[in-house]
Amino acid sequence: MYPTLGDAAIQNALTECDATIMFTTKDLLFKLANAVQKAPKLKTVIYFPPLHKDPKESNQAEAIVKDHFTGMQRDIHTFDAILEMGAAKGGSTTSGMGIT
Repeated sequence: MYPTLGDAAIQNALTECDATIMFTTKDLLFKLANAVQKAPKLKTVIYFPPLHKDPKESNQAEAIVKDHFTGMQRDIHTFDAILEMGAAKGGSTTSGMGIT
């Protein structure tokens, strides 16, 4: 999905394909919140952190978004958390493969 799409277009894209999981960026979480609420089959949102985090940026906004998604009974995780969950269950991660 493109960041220029409006709420209705995002909602349509999510419901049209019956998406159950979505990957996005942290920057788009606020924009996606309304559309996700109207996509009942979507259960999990995984997001990538910004490549260049501003050291002055507060994690408060991220916590608010996480609470919002959790309140909608959706799982929300960072991509790094997904990798850690896989490693904890004995799966492999990208570390050691030269991928960063």
